[in-house]
Amino acid sequence: MPLLSGVFPPPLWSPRSGFDYFRGWLIAQGRTVFHQALADPDSLAGNPVVVQAAAAGEDLWCEDMPGVAWDAHLAATGEQLPADAFTIRYPPLDPDWDFDFDDEAEMRRRLPRLTTLYHQPEEA
Repeated sequence: MPLLSGVFPPPLWSPRSGFDYFRGWLIAQGRTVFHQALADPDSLAGNPVVVQAAAAGEDLWCEDMPGVAWDAHLAATGEQLPADAFTIRYPPLDPDWDFDFDDEAEMRRRLPRLTTLYHQPEEA
């Protein structure tokens, strides 16, 4: 069963290291938050958990979520999933979202609310 083919369209996926754990966190927030973020990624800036994490300088990760299928199968059957149980096909990244995420000006243009949360001006 192919996963991710259209389930996580850009900009909600990235080949960057650690993004699977963020995606796991996003899935764990439930259908409403997930679909809001899918429609408007900048809407995450209004999520109280995101606001709190930004203020504390914490990452939003759920490392266990990507392994839920393996864990559930093991708990139900006592056996590991076969190595070929499913495949993951990442859709191509939308070229419009292939930019330097460290470019604060570009981030402000694309995700102004999230950028405001995560890029506070440094105090003199």
